[in-house]
Amino acid sequence: MVEILILDEADRLLDLGFQKSIDTILSYLPRQRRTGLFSATQTKEVQDLIRAGLRNPVLISVSEKATQSTPIC
Repeated sequence: MVEILILDEADRLLDLGFQKSIDTILSYLPRQRRTGLFSATQTKEVQDLIRAGLRNPVLISVSEKATQSTPIC
């Protein structure tokens, strides 16, 4: 059984015309699952997908771009 669904670059998937494919996939999956939806932009289409495909969504937004990278080590 599928427990996790990841939709990366959701805005691009919708821009490229994959709405019907996403809807079909969602229709086959159990409603009790974890879904990660990632998008660079928050368009109306992405918001509609969130409403249709996610339960109890949480928005995490990054508002500032890092100006320089920090080494991990």
